[in-house]
Amino acid sequence: MTNGTTNGLILLVLIAGLVAFVLTRVRRRLGMGNATGRTWIVIMGAVILAFLVIWAYQTQGR
Repeated sequence: MTNGTTNGLILLVLIAGLVAFVLTRVRRRLGMGNATGRTWIVIMGAVILAFLVIWAYQTQGR
């Protein structure tokens, strides 16, 4: 992997973690209960998948 790829993957995981953190705090405020580790994994997986789909769509025409 190149340095740019590594930086991109690290940024992707950090963004997914931040989104998961915010969504678990929102869940707690709405009274939907505490988030488990599985909830964190599912949210982070969905964010990562969404970003990869957007990236694939943008690079498709090149």
